[in-house]
Amino acid sequence: MPMSLPLAERCRQAGGAAYKCGRHERAIALYTEALQAARSLHGGAEMVGGLLCNRALCYLQLGEADAALADATDAAREAPAMPKAHYRAAQALEALGRLADARAAARRVLQHSRGGKNADAEKLVEQLAGKADRQGAAAAAGGAAAAAAGAAGAASGGEGRGVGRGEAARRAMASRDDRSV
Repeated sequence: MPMSLPLAERCRQAGGAAYKCGRHERAIALYTEALQAARSLHGGAEMVGGLLCNRALCYLQLGEADAALADATDAAREAPAMPKAHYRAAQALEALGRLADARAAARRVLQHSRGGKNADAEKLVEQLAGKADRQGAAAAAGGAAAAAAGAAGAASGGEGRGVGRGEAARRAMASRDDRSV
C-alpha cells in the first residue's frame, strides 16, 4: 500500500496508542512504518525526529538502551534543537551506565528548552548528580560488545533505521509480516 503523510500520521497515532497499552513491540513496528513514510515523503525533520524519539522510548521500556541511544542520536541529528531528542539520549546513556555523557545530554535539553527550563530534564540532572559513573571494566566490555554488534548490523545491511536495532525490532517486523500474509 502506498504511504502518504496522513497515513504516516495515523501510524504515529496508532503507535502512541499501542505504547499506552504497553504493546511496545507493536508501537516500534508502527513508528518504523511511519518513519519510512516520513523519510520517503520528506515529512520534515520535526516529524522524523519525533518518531525517532517515540521509538527510542519504546526501546527503553524494553531494556534495549543501545537501540534507544541510536534512535535518540538520529533524532538529534535530524532536529538538533529538539529537547526531546537530547532527553531520550540522556535516558539511554543513563541506562548504559554512561553517566558523564548522560549529564551532558541532560544539559543540552536545558540549552534547547524554552527559557532554559525543562522540569523533566532538571529532575534528571539532579538524579544524575547523585550517581557515580559505573563505567568500569565491565561496562567498557559491554560497550565493546555493543559496538561489535552494531558493526555486524551495519555490515549485514542495517542502516540504523530500525534494522538491526535489537530483538524487539525483529519481533515487531516479523509480526507485521505475519499479518500481511
